[in-house]
Amino acid sequence: MWCRSYRDHVIMAFPSFDTATNLWAPQANISWVVGSQRKSEFVRFAKRVFTEAEAAACALKTGQSWVDGRLKESGADAPFEIRDDHAKPREDARSSRTSKKMLTFDQFKSWVDQSDPNVSEQQLQKSYAALLQLRKHQHRSWADLIIKMRNSQAQIAPTASTENAKSLHLPLTMRDWRRIF
Repeated sequence: MWCRSYRDHVIMAFPSFDTATNLWAPQANISWVVGSQRKSEFVRFAKRVFTEAEAAACALKTGQSWVDGRLKESGADAPFEIRDDHAKPREDARSSRTSKKMLTFDQFKSWVDQSDPNVSEQQLQKSYAALLQLRKHQHRSWADLIIKMRNSQAQIAPTASTENAKSLHLPLTMRDWRRIF
């Protein structure tokens, strides 16, 4: 079986032999997770090739383009960014193209540092690991996770306007993250 994981999608190639042309037709089943549900689409490509292996390779490569198009249409292709109302707009358009679509540890760290710069590196790593574990356990996409983090930022971070604001309660376990999401 020919299979590839690409941008939180699974592409499975299913080449079929076209008896009318005596050529192989590339086809793929592409699946992805949305919240707690798995979605999929069976895609047939117009190109025909001479061998089964070529058809499988073509299905995997063209399937990646299909995924890119789907993400671009859905708006999930946007880079991760948590911004407040006073944040400056992004000055360099190139930086948005080079940003990763997943939540990296550095992005997570900068997000937490905005709220509480006194959190230890060990606490950050433990919290990030628990968040990734929750993502995997609940079969959530990166886009879904990032949206939830944007929406829950107010629940995690203390308000800056309060003088006696408590320090940030950083979720350290999967159970703590579940309470937020």
